[in-house]
Amino acid sequence: GNNACTVTGPAFTAVFNGDGKKITGFNPVVKLKEGTTFGLFAILKDATVKNVELNGTFNVEAEGTADAGMLVGTAFHSTISNVKINGKIVSAGTTSSKRFAVGGLCGFIFAGSENEVTGTSLIENCTTNADVEMLGGTNVANGAGGSMYGGIAGFATTPNADAAHRVTIKGCVNNGNMNTNLGRCSGILATANAGTTLEDCTNNGDQVNKNNNGRLGNVVCNVSNYCHLKNCVNNGDLDATVSGYK
Repeated sequence: GNNACTVTGPAFTAVFNGDGKKITGFNPVVKLKEGTTFGLFAILKDATVKNVELNGTFNVEAEGTADAGMLVGTAFHSTISNVKINGKIVSAGTTSSKRFAVGGLCGFIFAGSENEVTGTSLIENCTTNADVEMLGGTNVANGAGGSMYGGIAGFATTPNADAAHRVTIKGCVNNGNMNTNLGRCSGILATANAGTTLEDCTNNGDQVNKNNNGRLGNVVCNVSNYCHLKNCVNNGDLDATVSGYK
C-alpha cells in the first residue's frame, strides 16, 4: 500500500507554465478502477507544472488502489509550484480495502522516478481553496491502505529516505474546510510516509471528521521515518464526532 502506481500509459514529461492563466469548468465525475490515477495531469514524470489556477468541482470515487488530485494524480520526481485550486471536492470513497489517496492538488507524490530510488519531488507556494466532502466508503482504516485526503497532497513517500531523496512541500496553504469520515484527513498532507519535509505551510481550514478510529491532524496525520516539520502553522478547528459523541 506504500508504493506509487506503475505507469502503463503516457506521462507528462515536460514543463507546463500557465503564465498566471485560469482554467475554469474542470468538473470531472470519475470512478477509478484498481491501479489507476486521475487528475488534470494524470501522471507527472520528471516534469514541472507551474503558474496556473484551476477552478471546478471534482467528484471522485474508487473501487481499488487509486490516487487522485484536481491537478495531478501521481507525481514522480517532479515539481509543482505557484498553483491555486478553487472549488469543491466530493467523494463517496472506495469499495476496496486498498489505498485511496486524494489530494486537493496532488494525490500521490513520489521522490523517485518510476521503479527508481533516486531523485526528489517538490510542491511549493501552492494554495487550495476547495471545500471537501469525502467519505471513506467501505474503507475507513487509518493505515497506509485506507482512504485519505490532504488539502495539498494525499500521500508522499520515497523508498530511499535521505537528504538526496526527499519529497518537500514548502510554503503551501490550505483554506478549504473538510467534512469527512476518513481514517486520515489533513489540510496539508495526509500521509508523510517516509523522507518528507513540510516547511512553512499553513492550514486555515476547519475539519469535522466522523471516523471512530482515525489519525487526524490539520497539518499532517502521519509522520514516518526521516520526515521533518519546520515552521508549520494550524489555524483551523478539528472536531472529531463519533455516533453523537463530541
